[in-house]
Amino acid sequence: MPKVLRYKLLEKIKEVPISIFEFTKMSQLECIVYYMTISLKLEQFEIAYLLKRNPRTIWTALTRAKAKAE
Repeated sequence: MPKVLRYKLLEKIKEVPISIFEFTKMSQLECIVYYMTISLKLEQFEIAYLLKRNPRTIWTALTRAKAKAE
């Protein structure tokens, strides 16, 4: 992805609220991925690009977070 796209994605994320980590059943990655998906409406490939993770890792974290959030 071009650097311009990364810059636009980073503009969406001003601050990550510390309150997202209150749910202790989730790991830190699951909390961040869940927050970015639900609150910021980012796609999984965008989150993977920002966090420099494999998209399959993001998918796994999101699936687990959704199961734990229910």
